[in-house]
Amino acid sequence: MWQVARERILAPRPGAPQVVVVISPQTMRVAAISDLFAARIPRPGPVRPGMAVPGPPGLPKFVPQHAIPTVEELSEFDLIVVLGSISDADRAVELGGVLDHLLDRRKLIALAYYVRLDEPGLAAIASRLLPTANMTHGPSGHPVRSIEASWHGFFTSYGRSATSFANIDARVLGVVDATPAPLPVALELSSRAGALYVLPFHVGDRESQPSLERVVFALRDAIMSDREQMLPLEYLADLRLPGEQHVLARIAELENDLATRQDEASKLYRYRLLLGRLHDEPLEELVRETLSVILEPTDFRVEDRPERFGEDFWITGPAGDVALAEVKGINSGVGRRQINQVDNHREALGRDTTELPGLLVVNAYRLDPDLSRKIGERIHPSIIGALRRQNVTLLRSADLYALLGRRLRGDAAGERLVDALTSGGGWLEVTDEQVTLHGAEVPPR
Repeated sequence: MWQVARERILAPRPGAPQVVVVISPQTMRVAAISDLFAARIPRPGPVRPGMAVPGPPGLPKFVPQHAIPTVEELSEFDLIVVLGSISDADRAVELGGVLDHLLDRRKLIALAYYVRLDEPGLAAIASRLLPTANMTHGPSGHPVRSIEASWHGFFTSYGRSATSFANIDARVLGVVDATPAPLPVALELSSRAGALYVLPFHVGDRESQPSLERVVFALRDAIMSDREQMLPLEYLADLRLPGEQHVLARIAELENDLATRQDEASKLYRYRLLLGRLHDEPLEELVRETLSVILEPTDFRVEDRPERFGEDFWITGPAGDVALAEVKGINSGVGRRQINQVDNHREALGRDTTELPGLLVVNAYRLDPDLSRKIGERIHPSIIGALRRQNVTLLRSADLYALLGRRLRGDAAGERLVDALTSGGGWLEVTDEQVTLHGAEVPPR
């Protein structure tokens, strides 16, 4: 078990938006991340990003951080504490993802909020790690009463909260007394292989380095004590009451099923990015993947050949090439320029317009802050005419996403796509209700 020691926290480089605080390896190994440590601390010396700075005798080296630490960097520690403030929202989102990965590596994560869990950066991390929790923020903080003995000292010294939780399956560590029932304000959640602590703290001066050091050490000691009481002794590990093993086996099955479902949900979520800001190779890769799913029940496939004249990929079938594909991410509507690029590639390959159809997939208005133009804007009749003359079938990102939805609901989406490609070109508009090839009423060239 971990030994308790009282080393000082190494001074971080000033101005760094996040700071990793390293505690000696003789203790529970702790990394603390916060904006608060950057206040009123002298520069440790001229260092470059990533350059090790020797600490006092007996302490490990400290590496200044100018960006969010990686999963690999934080995997060296037993406990990762996010303390009080992460002011940069983008960095906070990135940090939330890192912490999510660390829970899979059996790490302990502590999200320590300063009285209210509504600071934007910390709230962004909480929404990632506590997606189902309902949080209520009161106007002022109230003393926290510990429920677990291990936390009595910490909450007596530092416990004050204006945020309470509901709709979350967690072990309650501390409450604020209220009518008609106490409000949970400090929690511990077993999350996959690791554990997540969410709890409040309060100090008189958040810019005081010694005060923040004491909070980190007190938090570490409380968690150490808490884990010691939770972990069974080795000689008790094999004991079981009637039905206990069945319950444990069922829990393992459910956890495996949940992991599988979470993986499926992550894959499905990725397709939303078709309507995001993607362009160039990331967009092309996601379009290829999407079309492969759509065409999977058919005899037609996506083929990513070595590029010859700038073409992106091909649609092939039992009789050979079906279409030449071009993918574009642009911050405007679809124009003749994109259609002409398909024709240029086709001409460079020595293929005729009537011989080889083109497929044009466009993520239009990719930098727009909403979906109104991405989904709602119609393709101009002159553009549809150009598509028809040049035997190019257009799919907007919104159409491709809707076509994938129809495929997953059991519709013959792949056959509809191939039919459109071999019908002389036009705009293939896809909604939940219908699939329409605009321009098909005009005879192909």
